Amino acid sequence: MSEWIRAIDQMPDQGQRVLVFCQEVEEATYWKHEPGVHEGDSGFCDMLDNEIFPVTHWMPLPPHPSTPC
Repeated sequence: MSEWIRAIDQMPDQGQRVLVFCQEVEEATYWKHEPGVHEGDSGFCDMLDNEIFPVTHWMPLPPHPSTPC
């Protein structure tokens, strides 16, 4: 599994699903504000599109298991 990345050092790619740390660990998607393309501020949203703030660290999601259930 990847190491935690400080949000002040690097942000994920646009639309990338990641794990974030904000008082607890959550799955989130990163959105970067692009005028005329995406409204609102840059930041992380959970799977219900609720803003998560403040995110201090993030990491890529781990790979899916290789064996089916």
